[in-house]
Amino acid sequence: MDSSAPLKKKQKLSVEIDDLSLHPQIIHRLKIAKLCSYKSILHLSQQELQKTAKVSSSESKIIFEAVSKASVENKILPDTSFGQEFSNGAIGFR
Repeated sequence: MDSSAPLKKKQKLSVEIDDLSLHPQIIHRLKIAKLCSYKSILHLSQQELQKTAKVSSSESKIIFEAVSKASVENKILPDTSFGQEFSNGAIGFR
């Protein structure tokens, strides 16, 4: 399969978090909270992520940014899906 080709529908948002450019301690906390896929993270609000994964507000923003960036790079989501949410300081993926 061509690496630039979009993922199949079944694979979308189910990509594992291991390859995210996050601190290993944050990856570990996400795994303990059983948030091992992009989908499981993006279905949470910032407050839910903080509570579930026991991360700070700034760490939750970093997590959402890393997941959204990786989703765009992997052609899971179009590059227009995010950006405004981050520049306005409001993050909500529902």
